[in-house]
Amino acid sequence: MIPLIQSEIVDKRNWFGKDEFLDILAIAQSTPGALAVNMSISIGYRKKV
Repeated sequence: MIPLIQSEIVDKRNWFGKDEFLDILAIAQSTPGALAVNMSISIGYRKKV
C-alpha cells in the first residue's frame, strides 16, 4: 500500500518530496487506525494548509 501511495503522491503528482512523505508516513503509523486512512487525512490536511 505504501509504495502505491508514494508513487501517486511523490512521483506522479509531485505534491510532496520524499522527506515530507516520510514525515507523513511516520505520523500515520504513530496514530491509531488504518494506515491508508491516516495517510489520506495527513495528506489532505497538508495539501489544504
